[in-house]
Amino acid sequence: MNYRHIYHAGNFADIVKHLVLISILEQLKKKEKPFAVLDAFTGLGLYDLNSEAASKTLESDTGINKLLQATDPIPQLLQTFLNIINIAGKSHYPGSPFIIKQLLRPNDRLIACELHPSDYLSLKKLLPNDTHNIDAYNDIDLTPQSWINRLNNIDIVINVSGVLTSSHAIILAMFMSMIQRLYLRLAPLLTYKELFIFQLLE
Repeated sequence: MNYRHIYHAGNFADIVKHLVLISILEQLKKKEKPFAVLDAFTGLGLYDLNSEAASKTLESDTGINKLLQATDPIPQLLQTFLNIINIAGKSHYPGSPFIIKQLLRPNDRLIACELHPSDYLSLKKLLPNDTHNIDAYNDIDLTPQSWINRLNNIDIVINVSGVLTSSHAIILAMFMSMIQRLYLRLAPLLTYKELFIFQLLE
């Protein structure tokens, strides 16, 4: 199966997982110590809800579009989320790399990975190379070992989302192996428990 998140962008599951992600990042930002986010299978990073693909399912109508019509007072977490929605622009929904990018501090880091060739090109445009603390790769197994060397004494958030195909399952197995190696390498250096978030949504 060739999964494309554009058909599901902005649905209720997106909102839930992104609120959880924002909540965790905001908690990490309360500390001076920087954090890194390894975001696997990121997708486009920014989705046009008026596109032909999104219009085929209209899943955003029961998700973000419904939320934007709400008139009741909202908590701060939800307001932060809506502020990022406004930055994304009219009729667009931000994916996790876009959201993470908005919340990073100068010393925090984002490593974003996407397998689909055209989605990866869009991701690269969203995350330009001139941003010193953001890197984008088209295969999580190609992320250089060098970035691990820069993660001394920081918190780590790992965000995995999307449907796993058979080929993805192989990559996920390699990904889990990489996490284990990363943990063994960094455990003696970390003063705060690493935080791993696995969001495996259909």
